[in-house]
Amino acid sequence: MRPILLACIIITVFILHQSIAASQGSVVIVIEFTQSVDQGSQTLIQHAIQMAKSLNSKTIIIEMNTPGGLLYNAENIVTEIQNAEAEGINVYTFVLPSGWAASAGSYIAMASNAIYMADGSAIGSATPIVVGGTSLEQNHTESFMISYMISLAEAHGRNATAAGLMVSKDAAYTADDAVKYGIAVAKVDSLQQLISVLNLEGEQTVTVSASIYDNFLSFLSDATVDGLLMLLGVIAILLDLYHGSIALTVIGIIAIVLGLLGAQLIQAPPAALAIFAVAGVLIFLEVKTGHGLSMLAGIVLALFGIWLLAGNQTGYSPSPFGFLQYSVWGITAGVAFIGSLYLIRLRKSVMKGPKAVGSQTVLGKTGYMTSDLFPPAYGTANIASEDWTVKSDISLKKGDMVKAIAVEGAIVTVTKVEDG
Repeated sequence: MRPILLACIIITVFILHQSIAASQGSVVIVIEFTQSVDQGSQTLIQHAIQMAKSLNSKTIIIEMNTPGGLLYNAENIVTEIQNAEAEGINVYTFVLPSGWAASAGSYIAMASNAIYMADGSAIGSATPIVVGGTSLEQNHTESFMISYMISLAEAHGRNATAAGLMVSKDAAYTADDAVKYGIAVAKVDSLQQLISVLNLEGEQTVTVSASIYDNFLSFLSDATVDGLLMLLGVIAILLDLYHGSIALTVIGIIAIVLGLLGAQLIQAPPAALAIFAVAGVLIFLEVKTGHGLSMLAGIVLALFGIWLLAGNQTGYSPSPFGFLQYSVWGITAGVAFIGSLYLIRLRKSVMKGPKAVGSQTVLGKTGYMTSDLFPPAYGTANIASEDWTVKSDISLKKGDMVKAIAVEGAIVTVTKVEDG
């Protein structure tokens, strides 16, 4: 039934598109680009260009208000625009009133046939940021992006010097300055005015905005989001070991998978994922240690891993981390610290709870240490196939054979059993 329904929808959309193209003549595709430059916005542009081709549209207008983002996706979007222009589609950028064509967005605008800007808008500030990179890697990326921006400007007859300064000096231009220095063609107040300037009156406009799927991809194209998903997923599974609820484990697995998917979208380096793997091991070691330090160490390492997640080869513009991201990290660390204290209490409660084997029945039985024990601290031992909290007058090592000689509540006193 579903394949039939899907086929009907596709046929209906196709007929609708053809009807619009036939009855209205030329169609103007208007793209609402009001999000960061990432995988979601790349998918939005690709979808809109495919729609333009299916409707035989010769004009695309990008309504832009973006703070920038991933240079990798900006380069892919530029390629999509260049391919569309090569097929005879005119692509224009309209920077909305008080809007931005900032950072990675300025490269996309520079690839279009013409740039128009409204009052209060700005373009530029496109210096690349290589997170975790060496000075050589930063200089290499910056030099390449300067040449890239100049090349895009020259291809459309713009002021290459002013364009290059947006990268080399992080320069930004108001609408008036952009027109003055030959970056933008003119100032326009609205989309309607731009359509009039382009002599497109009477042609039907089809607006394309980000879909739920596009927004989902944008959500995952954030290093902080990806890192926190993986961190919280591990903690959820750890909590489930104490609560015995499968729901937390399922939620944790889903969160980890989403985090890994996001890491793939932003081309996170393998080193970052390795750091997260080590952090996960440290957090799970809390099951054995029970003092909270292992979990805290894992969380701190995971926060470092979040920073490394953004260390892809192409870089960002602007930096993916700011006050908001660092604040979220701090809040996460604080909540995790409180959570580690909770786990300590929870573990003690579990260890003191009733055992499947009666406490008195272990007297005289032997077992082995499952942790080191240094008096007066407690340790753990497996006796009669059950884990027990144990104490002793002597130091014991993990793996030592021991014998239960006394029981006080849920605490078993043991002594070492010599070999033989």
